[in-house]
This record gives sequence, C-alpha cells and structure tokens, in this order.
Amino acid sequence: MIPRRGAVYFKLALALLFIAQGIFGASFLTPHLENHGSYKQVAVIDGQELSRLLGHVPPEVANATHLGPMDETLLLDVSIVLGLNHEAELDQHLIDLINPERAQATSFLTGEEFQSRYSPTAQQVDTTTSYLKDRGFSITSVAPNRLIIKAKAPVNIINTVFNTEIHYFTDRAGKQFFAPLYELQVDSSLPIVSILGLENHTKAKSHHKILKSPKGSDAQYWQSGPLYGLTPAEIKSAYSVGPNFDGSGQTLALFELDGFNASDITAYENAFNLPHVPLQVVLVDGFDGSAGDGAGEVVLDIELMIAMAPNVSKIIVYEGPNSAQGVLDTYNRIATDNAAKSVSTSWGLSELSSGGALIQAENLIFKQMAAQGQSLFAAAGDSGAYDNGTSLSVDDPSSQPLVVSVGGTRLSIDNNGNYYSETTWSYGRGPGEGGGGGISAIWSIPSWQQGLATNTNLGSRTMRNVPDISIDADPETGYAIYFNGQWQVFGGTSCGAPLWAALTALVNQSLLASSKNVLGFPNTALYQLASSQNYATSFHDIADNSNNGYYPAVSGYDLATGWGSPKVDALISSLTQGVINPPTCIRANPNVVISPSSKQSAAGGTLSYTISLTNNDNSVCGSSVFDVSATVPSGFSKALQQSSLTIQPGQSASTTLSVASPTTTSAGTYSFSVTGANHQSPSYSASSSGSYVVQASQLDLHLTISPHSPAYSRHDKPQFTITLTNAQAGVIFNPVSVSITGPVSWTASGITGFTGEYIYNFKLDKSYPTGQYTIRATSSYQNVTLFTETSFYIY
Repeated sequence: MIPRRGAVYFKLALALLFIAQGIFGASFLTPHLENHGSYKQVAVIDGQELSRLLGHVPPEVANATHLGPMDETLLLDVSIVLGLNHEAELDQHLIDLINPERAQATSFLTGEEFQSRYSPTAQQVDTTTSYLKDRGFSITSVAPNRLIIKAKAPVNIINTVFNTEIHYFTDRAGKQFFAPLYELQVDSSLPIVSILGLENHTKAKSHHKILKSPKGSDAQYWQSGPLYGLTPAEIKSAYSVGPNFDGSGQTLALFELDGFNASDITAYENAFNLPHVPLQVVLVDGFDGSAGDGAGEVVLDIELMIAMAPNVSKIIVYEGPNSAQGVLDTYNRIATDNAAKSVSTSWGLSELSSGGALIQAENLIFKQMAAQGQSLFAAAGDSGAYDNGTSLSVDDPSSQPLVVSVGGTRLSIDNNGNYYSETTWSYGRGPGEGGGGGISAIWSIPSWQQGLATNTNLGSRTMRNVPDISIDADPETGYAIYFNGQWQVFGGTSCGAPLWAALTALVNQSLLASSKNVLGFPNTALYQLASSQNYATSFHDIADNSNNGYYPAVSGYDLATGWGSPKVDALISSLTQGVINPPTCIRANPNVVISPSSKQSAAGGTLSYTISLTNNDNSVCGSSVFDVSATVPSGFSKALQQSSLTIQPGQSASTTLSVASPTTTSAGTYSFSVTGANHQSPSYSASSSGSYVVQASQLDLHLTISPHSPAYSRHDKPQFTITLTNAQAGVIFNPVSVSITGPVSWTASGITGFTGEYIYNFKLDKSYPTGQYTIRATSSYQNVTLFTETSFYIY
C-alpha cells in the first residue's frame, strides 16, 4: 500500500527493451510487428504535432553496454524512406494479381505506372527535402521511385530534427556500434515512415554452408575436380529438368552484399561445358565490387543459376554494402530497374534481430516488385526452426508475404543421378543447423495459406507460415561449386533460392512461348497446384516425420519443407497449361473484430461500433455471404446496418452495430457479442465480444506529473511528483491503484476512500533501464472502471 502522502523509492531491475512495433493494418500485405505498437504514432508535444517512428532502436541495445553519446560534429549518411500513396488501393491491386479469378483482368504495372500512382509525389519529396535543408541537412540523391531520399548531416542536427540521441554501445560479443538511444519523432506533416543509417549494428547473414575438405586419399582429388557435390547434370536429373527449357530469352537477378571473382564462374562453366552466361554487375551505394568474406555466397548463387538455366540472356548481380541502408538501397535498385522478372536473395536476418524500420521499408519495395511481375525467392535460413539461434523464429525477408520462402532438404540419388529420396535437412531436435521454417511473429497469414494449419504440422492459423517450398540444402549432399580457385561443396538454403529463381525463368520461358504473361509472384499458383490432384506429379512430398529442429515433415504442407521439392518438367507444364484445376475450396472460420471494443455513455445513450469481418477462405472458394448477428444484455436494444456481408476470400467488409441502454440502467460494464457465420456453411463462424460502459454522471479523475518532460536522464537523478486528484465532490473512488509499466513494472494498490488529493514523490537513479514508462492510475465507482495515465522516457 502507498501511504497517503510521502516519498516512494524503489529500484527497477534490468529488463528487455525491444523495438517498438505493432499492427499496421488488417491486410496480410502490411506488417503487424507485435510487442511494438504502430510504426507511426502521432502525439502533440509542446504544441507541436509529431509522428513517433518506431523500430529504429536495434534489439541489441537492450543487452549492450552503454558507452555514451556520439560526437555531435560527426557526419552521418541517412536514407529517409517515404510512404506510398493510395496504399490500400495498391494492396487490392496486388490481391487481384494473385487471385486466379481476377488475375487475367489485372495487369502488371510498368515502373512508370507504379511511380505515377503509388510513389511519393514530387511535391512530397520537395516538401521533405526543403524541411531537411532548412535545418542543416544536405541532400545527396532521390531514388527514381522517390521512395528514398539520401541525405547527410552532423549528429547534433540529426538528434534535433529526429528528437533522439545517437550513442555508442558495446554488444555482448564486444563489438562497438552506434544507435539511437530512444525512438524517433518527426514533424507529422512529413510523409516519412522510417530512417536508416542511424545505427550500424544491423548486418545481414548469408545462408550457405561449406562442407569441409575430406582427409586421406580423396583429398588430392578434391581440388582438381568436382569429385563431390551435385553437378548441373545431377541437379537436373534428380529434379526432373528436361531439355525443353533452358531459360533462353530470360534475365535473372541476384541480390548480393559482397563481390566475386569472375574467373571462378568461367572455370565452373568450362568444367561442365556450359554456355558462358553474360554477367552484369550493378554496384549500389558506392560498393567497390571487391570479393570479401561473403564472396562464396555470390559465386554459389551465380553458378547454381547457370546450372538450372544455362541459356539465360544474362544474370544481373546487384551488389551493395552490408548495412541496413545497403540492404534497402540494393532491393530498391532491383525494383526501379525492373530488368529481371525472377530474383534471388540468400541474405537475411532473424525477425527478432531485424529493426522494424528496415522490415517496413523492405515491404514497400517488395510491393512494387510484385506489382511489376517480379518474383523474389529468399533463403529460409540455416538454423532450422531457431533462426536467431536460441528461440523459435524465422528469417527476414524470407517471411515477408510477397516473398517465396525456400527451405532445405537432404537429397539422396542413385548411381545414375536419379532421385531416390528426400528428408528434412536437420541434425536433430533443438537449435542447430537445418532448413529454416516456422511461424512469423510479424506477418498475418496470407489467403493462400488459410486452412493449411493442423495439429500435425503445428502451423499457425493466424500468422504467416514458412517455408513455401524446398530443395536440397544439406552440405553433406550439397553442390559442387568452384570458388577461390578450387572445387568445394556448398549447402545451405542459399542453394535453394537461386535454383528456384532460375526454375521460374524456365516457367516464364514456357509461358511466353505460349503467348502468356510471366508468372509474377508465384505463391498462389504454387499453393493451388499443391492443393490439387496434380500435387504428386509436380512435387516431392517429404512426409517422413523428420524435422527441422522442431516442426515435423508430414503429408502435404508443413513448416519443415513447405510443399516439398520440385518435379520441374511437370511443374512447368502445370503452371503453363493451367493443369491445377479442379482446385479445392478450403473453408476457414472468419475473423470478427469490434472497433472500438469498449465505449462509454450515460444511461439511455446509443453507441455505435464498427463490425469488421474477414473472409479467411482460400481464393478458390469465391465470394461468400456472411450472416452477422448480435446478442446484447437484457433490456438493451440493437440495430445492425447490414445483417449480411458478401466478401471475397482474403478480404474484409464492415457494418455498423448500434447499441442502446435503458435510461434506468445502473452504472457498470455490460458485455455483448457479435457473430459472423458463413451462410453457405454455418459451422464456419466466429464471435467477438465488446462492452457498453454505463457511466455514473460527472466523474473525474486527474493524474499529473511535475516537472513534466517527455524524457528524463537517469544520470541526473531527477525527482518528480505524481499528483492524483479526485475533483468530484461527494464521490468516493474505491479502490485506487497506481502502476508504472515499461521495461519493468511496479504496482501499488489498496488506497480506499479516495476523496481528495494524493501526492507521490519519485526519485530516479542510475538503476533505471532506459525505455518508455507509463504511469497509470485506476479506480472504480459503482462498478465503473476509470483510469488516467501519462508517459515519459528514461534515457
């Protein structure tokens, strides 16, 4: 219990301070970065309306040693990401593109069409650049799609304009880095959604493994020829790639964060009598193209693309620096060039280690790529179900909904190089090596995955599941790669992404030969094919109950191998000829959301609630009618604007519910429920609850903090006073509790008979961890709960 008047001193233990993220929207095309709040929150501070941009403090800051502020005179280069226009319309366009019922009537956009409708306008760019210039920034460049403004400024100006502080830290590995001490705030009139370059801890990882050279008599042959590892001929034999298609006329692209030596590629082509595929290197952000520690990844990607599609017109190798800015700018260059319709990336980072600012920015670019008909394949990771090495997690960008996630298997072939069997690539349960797969913590389940989760495959019914498909990735059954002047055997899901991207070039070659458009984002077609009678002819289903450290490989879709590995010729035929019919309609319970979930009124008032329903059926089902009904407390009345809603799969619709209380209703909280049921299949239904709070008249509860500031330094050891006031004469609140929540929490309760004013004195000291804290006072009166709160930041 807190005394009526007096000083309260307490210590808060160290706790995890995580990136700030949250629900961006209901569509699976926009992230809801849980545990984090919206990436953009508007607040009024000192009379100025500011947008608080979250996801810019790296997760590592929570466990790092704080060294102090960065020299304010140092110059930093930053990438300022602007939001898209008409984004809801763009999302609908993308949904139509991947909906077989509408795809034929929906065309891919050119880069110019995308920019004219969805990119930030020239006026928005001018407004932003003028604002920055007026405050001391120099503008370096603006991307062709106007999504990214590159600028530079000294640290003191960056701190002032973005309302943060850049500090130095040392991570758990002893490496020094810099990052914002707390989240950013920018003028809300600016269309800024994220800012990269304010930290240098984010580094992507390449997802490849190299098999160690053998010892003994075989060692002397290891360097002289491809004695071990799959050759191009064995890859094609194992996965049934016939001679009809070789990628002719197609252009492939690779996302890379390192350079390579062209002599390695030439040696690989010569060894297997392959054509010399033209390579075009595009350098981004001043990267010099030199081969570094990640060169093996680049060589691997190029050589396996050539193995699968040896007659492509060219492979464009996009190379940028390994930083959050480098990642974003390299993806953006691939999108704005729009020169390749099939793209591979084998670089990524666990969702739990990636900043929300980067993930959100990537999503905008991937939307442009999908709208332009570009397919992006990403390695799912090489740490099995534990992408961050310790806990169940998945990899970005592999988990993004507009990316095809490629998992890993262990392949066995016979003496003639023909397919014999496949199992999950893994070395036992728990953290370790293996093909990535699991449940996203960020992305809602896409429409094409609805209805696939079972108690057997352990999939999620609400969040994105990965991978989508797989191919051989075990280094012990890996690929012969010529790297650094010698033969080596490579594995990892890095091998799968370029192989599947090159396979898509074969599909596009077949489609164009049949006077059809390119495949574009392929997941809907792949999932429909896998759900049809042609599944067994187009895929190897890995269903031996092996696992990737946690998730088992079972019949059909699973989170260890997705739908399995390809039978390429049959897959191309099915995708080209449309042999995926008859598709199967998969019903799923709808989502019902009441917004807001609770409203207040005096007795006799009428409150309106928005009722939103999402149709979770898969896209084959077509539109469905959903019956909407509501149950309210006895004596209350209700009115629904619409009692039925017609909704396409994967889409939402809303209606309005009005609830009125009798004038004689006592103060209190009254619950009601809303149910949405599929009219054709009533068993597919879902309900949600809301509340109607009947207020007692003229209740008031105030909480103030003095001195008030948005942030306090724990090093200054400030004191501040919290005053809780009951301004309503004759009203007794009972009981009252005061809580502080943040990186750690503290609660005091038990005050009774609260009729006047109570003061709490708090003193901060260095034991407080940095982070956002919220002070909340809660009370009740005649069964009505009241609360008031205020927030501050400790740095």
